[in-house]
Amino acid sequence: MKISRAFTIALGLFLSAIIAFAVGCRDARPVEVQKRRDSLTQLAETYLAFNEESDGAPTNVTEFLAFMDSLPASDSVASARESLEEGEVVVIWGGDLSDVTANPTSVLAFEARAPASGGYVVMADGQVQMMTGKDFSEATMLTTVNP
Repeated sequence: MKISRAFTIALGLFLSAIIAFAVGCRDARPVEVQKRRDSLTQLAETYLAFNEESDGAPTNVTEFLAFMDSLPASDSVASARESLEEGEVVVIWGGDLSDVTANPTSVLAFEARAPASGGYVVMADGQVQMMTGKDFSEATMLTTVNP
């Protein structure tokens, strides 16, 4: 059986497209993971800046979003804001940041899925890490201050 040159070229292009698609899909996951981590980092930085400027942590999402609006526009601020508005991230409001060095590994904010199935969390010192659901259940949450 003789295979035509056109068929061979078409088959080669088809296989190349499948390989390119598979490689492209594989590369999308690390980008998405980095975006999730960056959003948590930005939320922690903004939370700490709010605390410093206001002499206390934000007590609710409304005042936190208003503070975010005062920041210079950037992709990271927009992404962090979106993750908060969409409910993808949970923040500990009214956190006691008077002595972060005493307990830098207290959870400040976390992906909404973290308690059930694990996910990324950001600590009071700004470090982002992955936790399993079990790790999360054993983690120390940021202590809150009564307003």
